[in-house]
Amino acid sequence: MHLDVRNAHYNPGGTLSPDEALFPADDASIDVAFGASIFTHLLEPAARHYLAETARCLRPGGVLLASIHDEPPQGERYSGNEDRIDVTAAYFAALARDAGLAARGPHGNLCGQETLLFEKR
Repeated sequence: MHLDVRNAHYNPGGTLSPDEALFPADDASIDVAFGASIFTHLLEPAARHYLAETARCLRPGGVLLASIHDEPPQGERYSGNEDRIDVTAAYFAALARDAGLAARGPHGNLCGQETLLFEKR
């Protein structure tokens, strides 16, 4: 399924704003979600929305493996624009927790991005 989500860098003509995107899955219907190089291009409000949508779709005990760039400028926890977002792992975990996802720790490196594992409570 393709969602035509607007992104200033990659899809400026998209028909949906990122905070309007609804994932094409029923509530609590997914066991595993994989967000590789997605959160690295979402402004904070959109990232919050995507985390909430992921939590909505995951069944209890389901997991999200997400990748982030984790090198924001010193003193910042979320920075950048839609061609590259950097967020501290601790702040991203807090955003995920706000969405109902519990951090299960770092999971290594994926193509130069830090991967984090979360579980739906």
